[in-house]
Amino acid sequence: MNDGLKAKNAEGSSAERIVFAVVVCVIASYHLLLPISFGDDMVYKTILDEQTLGEFLRFQWENWTSRILIEFVLLSVIKYDLLWRILDTVFVVTLGTMLGKITKEKVFSYAILLLYPFHEMASAGWINTTLNYLWPLWSGMLIFTNYQKYMTGKKLHWSVYLWSIPAVLFACDQEQMAVVMLVVTVGMIGIGISRKRYLMPYVDLMFLLNLACLAKMLLCPGNQARSATETSIRYAAFSDLSVVDKIFLGVYNVESTFIARPHILFFPITLLLAFYVFQKTKIGWKRGIAAVPAAITLAHCVLAESMTKWDQVFWRCEAGQFDLESLGIYRLLVWLFFGLVLCSLVFTMYMLWEEKIRSFWAMLILWGAGLASAVMMGFSPTMFDSGPRTMLFFCFAMMTVIGMCVHQHKRSFLRLPQDVRRFWYGVGALWILASVINELAFIAGFIKNT
Repeated sequence: MNDGLKAKNAEGSSAERIVFAVVVCVIASYHLLLPISFGDDMVYKTILDEQTLGEFLRFQWENWTSRILIEFVLLSVIKYDLLWRILDTVFVVTLGTMLGKITKEKVFSYAILLLYPFHEMASAGWINTTLNYLWPLWSGMLIFTNYQKYMTGKKLHWSVYLWSIPAVLFACDQEQMAVVMLVVTVGMIGIGISRKRYLMPYVDLMFLLNLACLAKMLLCPGNQARSATETSIRYAAFSDLSVVDKIFLGVYNVESTFIARPHILFFPITLLLAFYVFQKTKIGWKRGIAAVPAAITLAHCVLAESMTKWDQVFWRCEAGQFDLESLGIYRLLVWLFFGLVLCSLVFTMYMLWEEKIRSFWAMLILWGAGLASAVMMGFSPTMFDSGPRTMLFFCFAMMTVIGMCVHQHKRSFLRLPQDVRRFWYGVGALWILASVINELAFIAGFIKNT
């Protein structure tokens, strides 16, 4: 019995080392090949040639952004391309490590990391985009790993409190990450109260710092000035939209990115969730609900092929061409499809965690935090121009949820015949390979055009 257990542990450790080595090689290859002298990166490289750091940061605060910490780190790194390549490689790989600690599925976490479309980090220049999105996510993940330890009763060393302060301040310097942190932290407080833990010093400290960062964003004159400027330049009709219209824009943004076509990450996640439901129950209507997200994605593809208007609404739309009034019945269909997918995913998660209702609520909080970070882009006039890079936080929320699902239902999967398991491992490997090839093709095309 012990020999068999040792053999399984050795096999798992070997698989973990192999997958880790592959991920390091792939991510390092991306960073070695990337051309990074374009876009906003070129602008930031020369900013301090004519002004001091303090002058620039004050100008940004008064006229453009509240992301002062991010801007400070960006200007400290921007001129050192090799330093950024090394640091960003380490951050991306360790994102997989932290994901593995949270989900307790290290091999799966490293593997699914390769499904994220990293080329989306190129939209405003590699260094600029990663500093504004991926690095705050990394800082936030540090806090979330501490949350997991803290909520399981482990004591945190006093030094963790010290380095968590700059980590949470940097993470919450980014508006979307601040919202994710707020939702998750409030959820942790709620879970703590349900366990009669009314005082949680670490979580409470993170919550207060999170609120301070949100207050800073609301009070920053630069955020208001930038919103007015971006509205006049990019989306003049934005100023006339109601709150409901802006929520719709956020919903539309999520649906057009993840649901209107088979997304390289979201689509296999919905299929995997459905697979676990099919494995758990033979009740037809439950299986049908679990299959709704994938079915709606396929329905979108059929409608895009058969209806020119549908194709234009979801596949070929820019801010200057987007007119809410002209959508008519299509606006209702956007709400309908999104609502069906949302309800289906919530019910699917409930079916998979109904024996552990607290785990279900934890998953729902995490998934909802990621979704909120994506939908909130409807309140920005730069939503169309920002592109899918703003979906980074939602992507990693989904990775975390599916990783926990894999861990929860690992035993039932291992009970399948070995040939069946090998088949699904093969399908997953091919999907990941296709994602890596797609990224390398993008980088090759990028090199050719720059």
